[in-house]
Amino acid sequence: MAQAIELFPADMRIELPWLLERLLRESIISEEDVTLCRASQGDQRDDKLHPIQVLARLNVDNLSNKGTSLSAKVLTTWLASKAQQPEFQIDPLKMNIPAITGVMSYAFAQRHQILATEVGPDYVEIGSTQPFLKAWEPDLKQTLKGKGIRRVVLNPEDYARYSVEFYNLARSVSGAHKHEQSGGSGAANFEQLLELGKLSSLRRMISMLSALWIGYCNMPSSSGPVTFILSHGETVVGCASALMVFFMMLTSFRQTLWWLSLVGSKFSAE
Repeated sequence: MAQAIELFPADMRIELPWLLERLLRESIISEEDVTLCRASQGDQRDDKLHPIQVLARLNVDNLSNKGTSLSAKVLTTWLASKAQQPEFQIDPLKMNIPAITGVMSYAFAQRHQILATEVGPDYVEIGSTQPFLKAWEPDLKQTLKGKGIRRVVLNPEDYARYSVEFYNLARSVSGAHKHEQSGGSGAANFEQLLELGKLSSLRRMISMLSALWIGYCNMPSSSGPVTFILSHGETVVGCASALMVFFMMLTSFRQTLWWLSLVGSKFSAE
C-alpha cells in the first residue's frame, strides 16, 4: 500500500516547537530531550540561527539510529523528506559561483534564506533552508526571463557558511571590473582578465580556484594541505596546469609574486 503524502500549510515557517513536536511524534527524539530543548530555547538569544542549527548544537540522541546524535545533516535529510524536495549538498568545487550569485541579490537571498545552486538553460535550481515557504517565488520568477524554478533543501549550517563567501567573492570580481573601467590598475589584474580576456576556459579556471580557496579555508583545523590535495586531487592538478598559462599572461611580474605569496602564506600557516 502506497504511503500517504503528508500535507503541510502553505508558506509555513519552520520553528523549533514544530520541529520538536514532529520529531517526538515520529519517535526520533525522547520526551526528556524535548523538555531540555524547550528549556534551552528560552536561553537562546540568536534569532539568526535556524531551528535545525539550534537543535543540532544541543547534541541530543537520535532514537532512530542508536549511538548517533541529531546532527544538522541528519535533520536536513529528514526535513527534505518531509518537504518532498531533494537534499542538496553544497560543494563549491562543483558550482559556478558567478552564475549562481547573479540570479538574485545578496539581500534577497538572505531575507528568504535561499541560494541559487544551479543555472540551467530553462531552469534555475534554488536551495532553501525553509522549504515550505513560497512567497518569494513570484518575485524571483519576474527576473528569470521565463526560466522555471526547481526547489532543493539546504543544510542551514552549509548555507550560513557558503552563502556569505560566495557573494563576497562575486562582489570582489564586480568591484575589480568597475575599478578597471574607471582607469584603475595593479591589484585588480587577476579579476580584470575575467572581463577583458573573454576566455571561457580562464573564467572556469578562476571559478575553480575560488572554490578551492573557499573549501580549503573551511576545512576542519585538524586537516592539513596534504589532506585537502588528496581529497580534491583532480581539481588541484587542473588548476595548477591552468595557473602556469595564467601567470604567463600577467603583465606585471610583481603581481605574480603577490598572488603566490598570498597562497603560500595560507599553507605556511599550517
